[in-house]
Amino acid sequence: MMALIKMPIVRGHKMKRKKYLVWLDFILLALFLALVATFYIKHQEKHAAVQTEISQTLRSPAVHAEIEGFLLKEDKQALTSKGKIQSYEIDYSSAKPNPMGGIMFTVYVNGDRDIYLKFALSKYTNREGSSQSSEDRYGYSVSYPEKFRQLVGK
Repeated sequence: MMALIKMPIVRGHKMKRKKYLVWLDFILLALFLALVATFYIKHQEKHAAVQTEISQTLRSPAVHAEIEGFLLKEDKQALTSKGKIQSYEIDYSSAKPNPMGGIMFTVYVNGDRDIYLKFALSKYTNREGSSQSSEDRYGYSVSYPEKFRQLVGK
């Protein structure tokens, strides 16, 4: 009978390859996470800039003039002691960008959270060479909940 010769098992080559693959996986994962984090940070910065612009726009006198003009169309004596509409309040926390452009927000009437208007506001800018003033102009659409209709008698 032949004597069995024991051959040493060579594991070094497979172990080196396995370590290499583990490190490669780790590096790829780290790069992927860095890329995702970069996009997330950019998205957050853009969102913060949009929210700041929305807040500044809603606080502008031109927007308040548009809201007051609308309220006066609905109630000729609005915002006076004789009017049915005594006051209004913009809910800044409800403001968000409209997918079609502009801003959507809620306006509460007479301090009552049940009487509100949903505004969709769009900004119109004047074209170059236009004879119109350079002031910002806004257009809006409004949804009328039933309680507001009851208030103004429509």
